[in-house]
Amino acid sequence: MKSRIIKISLRAMVGIVFIVAGFGKVLDPEAFAMAIKNYHMAPEGMVNALALGIPMTELGAGICLFFGIKPRIMGWVICLLLVSFLGALSYALWRGEPMNCGCFLEEDASLSSMWISFSRNWLLLLATLFIIATHADRRREVLKSPK
Repeated sequence: MKSRIIKISLRAMVGIVFIVAGFGKVLDPEAFAMAIKNYHMAPEGMVNALALGIPMTELGAGICLFFGIKPRIMGWVICLLLVSFLGALSYALWRGEPMNCGCFLEEDASLSSMWISFSRNWLLLLATLFIIATHADRRREVLKSPK
């Protein structure tokens, strides 16, 4: 019973974080495009596509995860996003240039806020890996059940 509550709570928490993050970026795609551009990692021609696609992916995956729709698949989608975000943040921290990470758009542009975002993303990644691990594939469960 406790493990079920933990699974649902963690799934809801990660889902809400991605819903809030995605929603803010959907409302202001220009600000998110500037955040992407500041990383100097994406080709100029892809910035607008990323600024529209990433928030929609965050929003969709967050909603699905919150409601328990395909939690393993949505968990992998979120893991892919988080690994991408961690890579971009790592590169920005390595360069030592304070900037708005683009996570929630209203964050300040300082190295300390970037380290907080970096740490938060690691915690979200661990939580998402836990979600993936604890939502077993039903086909495997059916195959293992005694007849």
